[in-house]
Amino acid sequence: MNRANVSSGPRKVSRLAEHRRDVLRAGQALVATRATTAITVLIIGIALLLPSLLLSLENALSAGLARLEADTSVNVFLEQKASQPEASKLSERILTLPLAAEVKTLPPDAALADLALAIGLDDSLAGLEANPLPYTLIVTIEAGEQAPSAAARSLAQEISALAGVESVSVEGDWLRRLEALSGLLNRGGQLLMLLVSVGLLAVISASVQQAVLARIDEIRVSQLIGAEPAYLARPFLYIGLFLGAGGGMLAWLLASLMVWLLNREVAQLLALYGTASEASAPLRVVGQQFLVGAGALLGWIAAQLATRQAIAEARQIGA
Repeated sequence: MNRANVSSGPRKVSRLAEHRRDVLRAGQALVATRATTAITVLIIGIALLLPSLLLSLENALSAGLARLEADTSVNVFLEQKASQPEASKLSERILTLPLAAEVKTLPPDAALADLALAIGLDDSLAGLEANPLPYTLIVTIEAGEQAPSAAARSLAQEISALAGVESVSVEGDWLRRLEALSGLLNRGGQLLMLLVSVGLLAVISASVQQAVLARIDEIRVSQLIGAEPAYLARPFLYIGLFLGAGGGMLAWLLASLMVWLLNREVAQLLALYGTASEASAPLRVVGQQFLVGAGALLGWIAAQLATRQAIAEARQIGA
């Protein structure tokens, strides 16, 4: 048992030393071609920046929609001839519905005053002989486990079937358009990330292949003395890993800068709908770990493909 431990120790140490040596060689290769390295990292960073900004915008829009949906209500317009007792009776009837939490009655005079204040025609509307507006009931929903918008539409269908109701409207129906836009941004970000990944595989593969060709003679000599393909490929795999991780870090830095510049405008937009939060910024960058990890993974895969092909071709030429 002790012999096994003693014999396995140097093997582990030597393997770790090999990895440290390959990491150092990969770093030296990248420094030696610093101009090409900088251009490749810049391309990777800008390519990853685009889908990350789309996904960040979609996250901000989804958070804003969640706050907007919390204020969703149902407006019930009674028939023109409806009286106060009829409005009160209908209000009590609506409160018996499972999704109705609270009902606020808005008399015609109050509705007319609100309309006049909203459009700035106080004097003109005050001179009307007859009030054209009916009693209005503003129903607050009790969504429960349902989405607030779905619960509001379901409640509106139930209320529209009641006697004495002229029409029903859901406050915030336009949120469905924003929800569709949020879904579009999410799907667009995912598709763009897929296309970007394919393009980055080609870019990183080309960079790694150039590094392999620069040391092709060394690789052929190593093959002649029996070096394994995994041993030959390891430094170039680290090159791809470093290129991808560097591009991911650059993408995160650029995204952070753009989000910082855009947050003020996004906050002003959300403030128009009463959803801006003073405690936190409305727009947040997709996680740093995600971008760096995605870049590193793409770099590793691209280096695997490029190195395997280049080493196979070198072996055929050497043979």
